[in-house]
Amino acid sequence: RRSSDLIDLAGIPQKTIHVPAGRPIELAIPIIGRPPPVASWFFSGSKLREVERVKIETTNRVAKLTIRETTIHDTGEYTLELKNTSGTATEAIQVIILDKPGPPTGPIRIDEIEATSVTISWDPPEIDGGATISGYVVEQRDAHRPGWLPVSESVTRTTFKYSRLRSEE
Repeated sequence: RRSSDLIDLAGIPQKTIHVPAGRPIELAIPIIGRPPPVASWFFSGSKLREVERVKIETTNRVAKLTIRETTIHDTGEYTLELKNTSGTATEAIQVIILDKPGPPTGPIRIDEIEATSVTISWDPPEIDGGATISGYVVEQRDAHRPGWLPVSESVTRTTFKYSRLRSEE
């Protein structure tokens, strides 16, 4: 038998699922095999074990994995492996946890300074929250006042030119 005969991923288009952070990963995969196969789950290549937030169940027809209280660190490749005397079958599923992205990677670089403008740049966050970064908020702080104020809330690239500087007289 081919592995596609043993593990049915028809219910998971593109072999990818998106889960909001905090919500559980719930994979219930139909399986077929004679004799009934032994199912194992792997995350990024390491075998998963049942712990407080990880539950693994297998019946003759379904291999089930539930992971509660998800965080961005649960994003990755989950592999179901079935073994019996006829052989081994594996299928991988990408799980993407959707959360707010991490902070931009610093430090901020000052690329150009002119009399009334400054151009800054930075690196994108290491953790993108499971989606493409759609924009950044750039804030400024007056040296003589507390608190930060937004300068632009729709910066789409990792560089910004602020052109309303005023020189101290």
